[in-house]
Amino acid sequence: MSDLDNPVLFDTYLGPTSAIDHNGYVLGNEFFLANYTAGMRVLDISGIDAKNISETGFFDTYPVDDNTKFDGVSECISLF
Repeated sequence: MSDLDNPVLFDTYLGPTSAIDHNGYVLGNEFFLANYTAGMRVLDISGIDAKNISETGFFDTYPVDDNTKFDGVSECISLF
């Protein structure tokens, strides 16, 4: 976001599961997203202005299921 007074919504990402998304962090063209039961996901947002967001990786921290509940990963761990 370059202007906090005038935010722009380029697109909405809907993940492949019903897990709850939270605690997203941007580093360059990557978006790191915690998903409780669906684990931690990495999204390529380099084409977000053209509504092109793609998942490039994930780590499932709760392999039991991907249901909508508060189990699994609680936030992305800072790697920086």
